[in-house]
Amino acid sequence: MFMQIPFGNNWYYGWVENDEGGIKDLWYPLFFGLIVLGSSSLLYWRKYFNSLVFYAGYAIVILSLIIANQDLINNLLNVSMILGSSYLLWYFRQQLTPVMVVYGFCGIGLLLASGGTISLSRLAYGIVPLNIAIGMWLSRYPRQAYLVLGLFITLLSKLAIGFAQELWVG
Repeated sequence: MFMQIPFGNNWYYGWVENDEGGIKDLWYPLFFGLIVLGSSSLLYWRKYFNSLVFYAGYAIVILSLIIANQDLINNLLNVSMILGSSYLLWYFRQQLTPVMVVYGFCGIGLLLASGGTISLSRLAYGIVPLNIAIGMWLSRYPRQAYLVLGLFITLLSKLAIGFAQELWVG
């Protein structure tokens, strides 16, 4: 499951689908790495950047998400909801009640134990402590919260268009 997220359709059930080996679609892991690396570097070096460079970096990330195909967006949502929410749940474990922390990690464990990556992020939205941890993180950085909200709006609108075209969204 963890190999299918960054490599997409190149990797199924633990085996490379191409008989000759290798990756048949090189753009998929390249876009995935570009988006993850760009987002994490913007977050890590945010205090060293000029605000114009910072906003231009967010604009590039949003434009690359608009260009990306549906499978890449679904896998990015899976990575951000599962790994990012797990980190935030662990980071805010002192502010959250122990019941919420245990419930959040048990919910993530159930999602990962299912083995499938289809609709993983959609199912993670139902785990309330994950959403509370994301809200606690975004409340610390209100200006970045607007940019993250714009990023989520972009992803949601792209998924809504796919749903309106009767494509599997998820």
